[in-house]
Amino acid sequence: MKEYKLILHIGMHKTGSSSIQQSLAKNFSNPTDKIVYFNFNGIINHSCIVYPLFLDNPYQYKDFILLNFSPTEKELYLNNLKRIFMQTIAYYKRPISIISGEDISLLSIKGL
Repeated sequence: MKEYKLILHIGMHKTGSSSIQQSLAKNFSNPTDKIVYFNFNGIINHSCIVYPLFLDNPYQYKDFILLNFSPTEKELYLNNLKRIFMQTIAYYKRPISIISGEDISLLSIKGL
């Protein structure tokens, strides 16, 4: 059985996480045989992908409130995020995979 590792960088806000994400993307967005920094449709700060998907109540995602999304729009948005997330992980699966996002630090224990 092949072993896989996920490195989850949970940077705190305003601590240089963007610089780390840019370096990881530059060096590992084009996967080697062993390692990949996930590139979700060009998004290198994974907060906007991971955070809403793993919220205790994803329908209360702050951007939905700001954009005044209807329940149908929320459902479509979340389904699209989930599709992007799952397809990217399946396609770029490597022995070592890296995800990074500041908002991940805001998830509950259950969400993590």
